[in-house]
Amino acid sequence: MLILFLSAVVFLLPSLSLGKNKQVDTALKYSYVRELKYNRSPEIDRWNKYVGNPLGASYCGALAGYSIQKCTAPKIKSGLAQHYYRKAPDSLRFSAGDVLRGKQKVKAGDLVIWARGSTIYGHIAIALYDWDGISGWTVEGNTSSGRGSQYDGDGVFIRWRTIYPYSYFRIIAFVRVIQ
Repeated sequence: MLILFLSAVVFLLPSLSLGKNKQVDTALKYSYVRELKYNRSPEIDRWNKYVGNPLGASYCGALAGYSIQKCTAPKIKSGLAQHYYRKAPDSLRFSAGDVLRGKQKVKAGDLVIWARGSTIYGHIAIALYDWDGISGWTVEGNTSSGRGSQYDGDGVFIRWRTIYPYSYFRIIAFVRVIQ
């Protein structure tokens, strides 16, 4: 019963407009966009062109950049997830450790940044709602709808995410986006 309820909630989420977060509303508009070819569709190509990525490139960062274009800060256009963290002003970024220690709270519209080990490769998403502690809903590109690759999937999906600091593929940081 609970699974049916959660499935219905996730199905209805893209039709909701949060109204307060332009980047969340923009990203939600593209929920369930699927790749037609590997990392390609008209929408995905538009996002990659916007951030200067070649067509067919990974597009989680491109969706984030495209979604925050109408916000005031940070004005970052990149295909590399960790650039959003490194290029943001210090006052707008905080670590996953700060969230775990209760020093910061994740707000709707914050960018959620992952890393794969100590490599430059990672993933990025947008927090859909304020998180209650260390977990919350995100909307993200280039992920799977459930099981499967979480950083190289086949579309834009709404996901429940949790900070696991010792995982190889883990949330490392957040960037606050100002309207």
